[in-house]
Amino acid sequence: MLESGGEMPSPRSGSVSGSSRLKQGRRRRRLLKRKRKAQRRKKRQLERQNELMEKVLYGEPELDAVEEAHVCAVCLDLLHEPHATK
Repeated sequence: MLESGGEMPSPRSGSVSGSSRLKQGRRRRRLLKRKRKAQRRKKRQLERQNELMEKVLYGEPELDAVEEAHVCAVCLDLLHEPHATK
């Protein structure tokens, strides 16, 4: 059972040592943490974009902030009565 050197044969000869496994585990956790963080960041960015798009699409224009020279009378009529036909 003992080899010529007097030591017991290692059942896992050629395997990774315990400290290396710990380092690999830490490395894997850090990688997963970075991936989750990037996914959360991307999700937040998409949510912000969607909110902005909804605000632009469904928001009412602030006509008080626009100068009268920039808005024509026909456009104002259409904004106030969009379904009225003459």
